[in-house]
Amino acid sequence: DRVARGFGMPMGPLELYDMIGLDTAFYAGLVLADAYGDRIESSPVIPAMVKSGRLGRKTGNVLRSVVFDLPGLAVDTHVGRLSQRLGLTKEPSPEKIEQDLMKVLPRSEWIDFSHRVIHHGRKTCKAARPRCDDCCLLELCPRIGVANA
Repeated sequence: DRVARGFGMPMGPLELYDMIGLDTAFYAGLVLADAYGDRIESSPVIPAMVKSGRLGRKTGNVLRSVVFDLPGLAVDTHVGRLSQRLGLTKEPSPEKIEQDLMKVLPRSEWIDFSHRVIHHGRKTCKAARPRCDDCCLLELCPRIGVANA
């Protein structure tokens, strides 16, 4: 099992399933096995996912970062929402948010950033009721789009 950088928790199959779903993780394996057989390479993971038309960019980035330990920015609903609240992007689409984040984050931080922001969005900076009083980023966050900010 891998250790998810910055969290100190195991990142094994169950954690991967939690991030992208059991069905999606299983299907991603089938797509890769079908496309690459015994020679699954790390570099074409995202193109293979997107090209299949059945798995998206977020799943490709999660697999790229968790399975192959390569830089990838997985933009889910939490990453999108928090990136907008923090003023890192004004874009609504995950692909454009990913491009904006790539411009401001060092490549070496992409994996950690995605994991941390997803965790923070699930526990503290929730969509309907962000817990700003409990937030470690309170002093830095412009709270864009947060009611009663």
